[in-house]
Amino acid sequence: MKTDEDTLNMVWTSQDIIDHAKDGMDIDLKIEDARHVLNLLELNHDCEFGINWHAITCAIEEVAINK
Repeated sequence: MKTDEDTLNMVWTSQDIIDHAKDGMDIDLKIEDARHVLNLLELNHDCEFGINWHAITCAIEEVAINK
């Protein structure tokens, strides 16, 4: 029987993305942009490295450049 002790969930929110873009990168993102970043992270993440601030920064840059 599987319990909560048998799983690990990491959660990144749109607000995490917006805050990092604003505070760490001086980029203003809208909620739709942050959702796009989360989607990119989900589709392109490498399970060997996970989703970290470096990956988030790169995804934000990609979304910001293509706006």
